[in-house]
Amino acid sequence: MLGLVTRLQSPGETEPYAWGHPFDLDAEGTLPAWFQAAMQLACATLLSTIGSSGVLAFSPQPRAHPQEHTHMRRQIVSLTLIALGLVAVSTNVARAAEDMPNNILRFGLAWVVPGGDPTTIGDVTFETNDGYGFYADYERRIVPWFGLDTQILWATPAVDTLGTSGTTSNSLTVWTGSFGTNFHFFGRSRFDLYLGLFGSYTSFSETLDNAWGYGGVLGFDIALTKSGLAILMAVRYSQVGTNYVVSGNSASVDFDPLTYQLGLGWRF
Repeated sequence: MLGLVTRLQSPGETEPYAWGHPFDLDAEGTLPAWFQAAMQLACATLLSTIGSSGVLAFSPQPRAHPQEHTHMRRQIVSLTLIALGLVAVSTNVARAAEDMPNNILRFGLAWVVPGGDPTTIGDVTFETNDGYGFYADYERRIVPWFGLDTQILWATPAVDTLGTSGTTSNSLTVWTGSFGTNFHFFGRSRFDLYLGLFGSYTSFSETLDNAWGYGGVLGFDIALTKSGLAILMAVRYSQVGTNYVVSGNSASVDFDPLTYQLGLGWRF
């Protein structure tokens, strides 16, 4: 029944004025494929359990031959429902792959908040402070709910140096390249919420050694049309261990930036 409800809420292009699900990209009322799969498989499992429990309700005496046939028919019906559910979900995913955009370019502003503690080398203490930046990002969907993501970030946090002569502040240029995967909760939808993991390489202009890192991202895109312009926000957190280097002396420090991103995207 739940599977039939999802189909009734997906009238298709022949009924342009029909009610559309809020997560639907082209207003055809299609519920997310992962949600339909869960509903249909849950129903099939429930029916299978009911069928099995019906047999267990009999007394433990040896079962007659007709009862064994009834049990077998129930199992066949349950397996058939599971197979039909998988076929329906596969059809939905295939249709989405044909109709929806597979690529998105993201670009915009970033605010980088380093998370490392102040580091002291000799009589000098160093601390990295917040800075602004810009980013460009490209993601390619492999399937509606999974994509490969590449990003380049340029930022200019400041490095404060506290010594015997006072405090000085210098701008630090940081380039970060990252590659990872994103999981999209609602598939290819108008409101696209995603969670991802990535590996990164960060290059510092001075004071800090270049370093590898890893992290995660949580973000969402809001498409203004089926394909084309979108607005977006994201938060990225990275674990980056590096070293301060001053006059041949060095000390380890955790850069660990938290990056807030706001921008525009183009889906195609």
